[in-house]
Amino acid sequence: MPKVSIPSNPFPFPRVSLGWVELKRDLMKPTGTATESVTIPRPKKLKTLPEVVVYEDIDSGGSHKRTNLIMQVIGREINDRISSIIVVQGKWRFYRDPHFLGDFWDLDVGYYRSIGKASDMISSFQCIEYPQ
Repeated sequence: MPKVSIPSNPFPFPRVSLGWVELKRDLMKPTGTATESVTIPRPKKLKTLPEVVVYEDIDSGGSHKRTNLIMQVIGREINDRISSIIVVQGKWRFYRDPHFLGDFWDLDVGYYRSIGKASDMISSFQCIEYPQ
């Protein structure tokens, strides 16, 4: 049987030593509900940019989008299809509806293998706390 080589860093960015963040069902209750669209302003000077990677399937599988931009409206290819998330830098807010409306979930830096009840519901997201 041939040996399979597994790379030490399968992700395209430096690995932070957090491990996977296992979410309990009750933790994926919405953090709150936005009834008015509010964009959090980006500070003028940043040492590092916020960054997030969203995946279509659990365990960082399927198609993905890596960005440091806010997404008022997620494109058709991944809208309402996000099932796992890696927050590389910053704190991000993920909304059920486009334009930062509806129920939302706040996630800090970490690897979220599955986002539970929020899976296949996210339609917009933005960074709410920028890295220092």
